[in-house]
Amino acid sequence: MTEGAFNNPKFVENVFKRMPVRRWGSPNDFAAIAIYIMSEASGFHTAETFLIDGGYFAF
Repeated sequence: MTEGAFNNPKFVENVFKRMPVRRWGSPNDFAAIAIYIMSEASGFHTAETFLIDGGYFAF
C-alpha cells in the first residue's frame, strides 16, 4: 500500500525533514506498546491514543 510513496524520493525527502528519527517505523517500534496493551499492566489504563510516528506529528 505504501511502496509507491516509500520509493518516491520527493516524498521521502519531505517526510524525513519533519521526522526527528529520520527512518521509517519497523514492527519492533510497535511491539512494546502492543505487548503493554495486551498485558495486565494496562488493566487500569483507559482512553488513550498512542502516537507512534517517529516525532512526525510534533513538527
